[in-house]
Amino acid sequence: MFGLGIVMATGYMAGNQSVVQRTLGARSEWDAKGGMLFAGFLKVFIPLLVIVPGLAAVVVEPGLAKGDMAVPSMIRDILPPGLRGLMFAALFAALMSSVDSSLNSCATIWTTDLYGRVHQWVTGAELNAKKALFLGRACTLVFILLAGFGAPLLEGEETMYNFIQTALSMFQGPVFAILLLGIMWRRTTQWGGLAGLVLGVTFTTILHNIDNLFPSDDPFLFVAWWSFVFSIVATVVVSLLTPRDPDEKVRGLVFGQIVTDGEIQRVLRERSS
Repeated sequence: MFGLGIVMATGYMAGNQSVVQRTLGARSEWDAKGGMLFAGFLKVFIPLLVIVPGLAAVVVEPGLAKGDMAVPSMIRDILPPGLRGLMFAALFAALMSSVDSSLNSCATIWTTDLYGRVHQWVTGAELNAKKALFLGRACTLVFILLAGFGAPLLEGEETMYNFIQTALSMFQGPVFAILLLGIMWRRTTQWGGLAGLVLGVTFTTILHNIDNLFPSDDPFLFVAWWSFVFSIVATVVVSLLTPRDPDEKVRGLVFGQIVTDGEIQRVLRERSS
């Protein structure tokens, strides 16, 4: 309820860069909102889609060495040849869709948020579009090669699901905490957000490396929740200790401020009409 329902699921839909970039690519604001709501509705069924094949594999494919082989084994042994190929094609299409979104997100973050800002700080000029495009393509190639060479390192993991959820829990709690505070609390500052992120990720690392701290062999849900709480506290404390940001800097970014801002409300009414 807390670790998955409140932190990891909501944090993924609201703060994952690959999800956000798809939303920002929508045709209009209405399409962006509708797409996110529909995707959130479909996400409700993911636990069902994960659990049912696993339970079926206990009966249909007993004695599997790894849980990750449950779905491929049942596709191979149950479906007829034509439908079997179609199912594998659908699985690979879904995999490729996730991979290309992740690669694009990584390249965007590196090119725009990291290298682009360093370039502007050093040279005093923004990174031009042609150079940014070339750098983004190069980063995509490098990241996919690193992923390929690093894949054998995951052979020791029991299941890919647990590995992915554990990796997400390292960041999902802190990221969701600073996003939520930034949207809902006017007093949040950039230094508070930075402290919440850095200290929160440090806290998750500590939690993951303490044995028998939680009543689970895969405590990612516990880690996600408590890192979320810790990051909120850290962000609030540091924000209160640092200077308040001017109203012009945060205008249109804080929910309570948007509700009371007459000009913003007028623009929103014009868009909705």
